[in-house]
Order: sequence, then structure tokens, then C-alpha cells
Amino acid sequence: MNVQQKGLITLVKSALTNKAYELSEEFSLEALVDVAREHQISPLVYYGAINCGFDKSSDDMKRLFGNSFPLVVLDEEQRTAFEELSHIFESEDIEYMPLKGCLLKVLYPKSEMRTMGDIDILIKTEQYDKIAGIMEKLGYEQQPESDHEFVWLKGKLCIELHKMLVPSYHKDYYAYFNDGWKFAEKTEKTRCFLKPEAEYVFLFTHFAKHYRSGGIGIKHMTDLWVYKNAKASLDWEQIKRELKKLHLDEFFENIEKTLEVWFSDSVETYETKLITDTVFTSGAYGENSAAAASTIIRESGGKKSVASTKRARFLKAVFLPYKHMCEKYTFLKKLPFLLPIMWIARFFDIIIFKRKKVSNYLESQKQISNSAVYKQKEELNAVGLDFYTEEDIL
Repeated sequence: MNVQQKGLITLVKSALTNKAYELSEEFSLEALVDVAREHQISPLVYYGAINCGFDKSSDDMKRLFGNSFPLVVLDEEQRTAFEELSHIFESEDIEYMPLKGCLLKVLYPKSEMRTMGDIDILIKTEQYDKIAGIMEKLGYEQQPESDHEFVWLKGKLCIELHKMLVPSYHKDYYAYFNDGWKFAEKTEKTRCFLKPEAEYVFLFTHFAKHYRSGGIGIKHMTDLWVYKNAKASLDWEQIKRELKKLHLDEFFENIEKTLEVWFSDSVETYETKLITDTVFTSGAYGENSAAAASTIIRESGGKKSVASTKRARFLKAVFLPYKHMCEKYTFLKKLPFLLPIMWIARFFDIIIFKRKKVSNYLESQKQISNSAVYKQKEELNAVGLDFYTEEDIL
């Protein structure tokens, strides 16, 4: 690790342990204010900097506080919104499972230290019509539906109602989890949680999913360290067996070693340095060029060429699957035999009226070179990651 990386991690550690640590004289807080903002860890860094003796009246600390304050306000709004939803769901007999940040926040010394962009809740799709009515009454507006979630917005609040734990297009991880309910246990009237060991397996798989899809940020590495310290009594041998089924055992060992380098001053290796550099350059949720290369790797299945995968992606974007065509042309639900005609109509609509969009798409695809894809695959393999098929998991 370089001086700046080590310094930032030291401030994060200070915030989590409430201890003061000595920093290198070469460390510059000024250079890391924007990094902390990009990784959504400004409150963590701010509290750590106070512990380590930085003057709150300095320009750098004022900038850190300025970046932290809106996140503190959002944290309070998110917790209030989640409690409101929980109360209504339980009173309406709706089964639900809070995920990720909702549960991780309580493991941090202060809730705002673990920021989250949205509130993640797993629901049962057969109850969604009832849930949608509740969301509308609460003033949320529905956004376009994705493969694995229904998204609702109200101001700065974002609620992601998950249909499944991981997207179905991550076929290997989806084959293991399916919708996720088989790992659930009910602890209250309708609120459910993942079984303890399954919760960590999911958190780590979610981490791996982001890492291999373009990268993941510092706060998610911190989550793993905080979680393990808080849940030391878990059956870690069982967890390792489950991660092996997911082909994540080697990656798990490399992440564990990296966390030891970060928080216990262990000796750095090639793999831990690669992971550290990837995390620091990722921002909170990954880097665009790496994400584009990873998409090619995933969709090629490791067999097709980059060129043929690009062509297939373009054709799929134009000739959308039936489900997505129905979202654009709702009459297709009643008249599915018109699908081929609407494909043709959509093709000419794109060519005639959306030339700039097509041009931008094709230009972005040109940026994904064979060498970029090869480099991304090589780096993923070096840390123990790849994309697998359902058969590899099952």
C-alpha cells in the first residue's frame, strides 16, 4: 500500500475502534477528502480524523464535515422510512427480509458510519401488488423494474424491493441462492432474516458479484471486517464450505489476507496489493471500463470472441426479449403474435430517430478492446474470481 492508502485505512480503523493512531508525515488529508466522498465513507474518515488529532477548524476537516452532514441527515431519514415500512408490512401480513446496509448499520459504532444509497428489502413477488399499493399511499413513485428488483423513490429516499438475492443473469450465484427464501428464518410476525451463516455467505457473494463486475468500494471491504469481528461465534468452517460451492473459497482467502494487511499490518502480497488497488480505484460501486470488460466476459461465457459477444449484445439491445417488449408495448401481453412486427418497428424507430444513441453505444463498445477484456479476466483469475455456469454450482 502507498502512504495515502495506508493513511485512509488508518482513519477508518480509528473511527471503528475509537482509538488514535499515528500517521505518516507524508500523509495528506487534503488528497483524500474527494476519495472519501467517492467511496461514501466521509463520516468514517471524519470521525477517524478527529480521533487522530486533526483540527476540526481546518479547511480539509470542514470539507469532510460538509460531505458528511448530508449523509447523517439521509441516515436518519432512511432509518425512519425503514421503521415505517416494517410496521406497515407486519400489520398487513407481508413477509419481508431486510438486507445489506439495513442490517450492517447496527454493527458500526454509529449508524451514519455505514452509509447506504438505498434501502434493500427482499419480498415475495406474489405479494407485490399489495406492496405496490402501500408504496403509492406512502408517496413513493415507481421506477423502471430491473431483473431482480422493484425500485421506488421519494425525494432522496430509494427503496429497492428485491425479487431475489442476486440478479438471475449472474447465473452461477443465482443457481445457488435462487430467490433466497430457502435460507430464511422468521423471528417476528412477518419479518425474516437470513440464517446466520447464510447471511455472511450472501454478503460475501454480493461483494464478489460487484468486484468481478467492475469493482467495489472501501466501505464494502470495511463491512466484511466489521461483520466478522461482530459475529466471531459463527461456524466459519461451514461458511467456507458453502463459499467453496460457489467457487469463492480462493477469493475469500485473498480478501481475508487483504483485510489483515489493512487492519493488522500483515505483509502485503501480489494478490492483496491487486485487491487494494482495485478497491481504491473503484469508487463506491465500481469503475465503468472494468464493468464493461466484465460484462463481455460474463456474456461470452469464456468461449465466444469479444467481437461476436459485442454483436450479440447489440442485437439483444435492439430485439428485446418478450418481457421487456411488453413493458414498452403493453398491448403485446394480449397480442403476443405481433412481437415480430414490433421488433421490426422498433428497429426502424431506433435507426431513424435514435441515431445519436446508437452511435454513442457503438462508440462505447469500440472502447472495449480485446486487451482490456484479457487484462480484466487475468486480474480476476489472479484473485480467485471467474464467471461460472449453473452446472458448475449445482
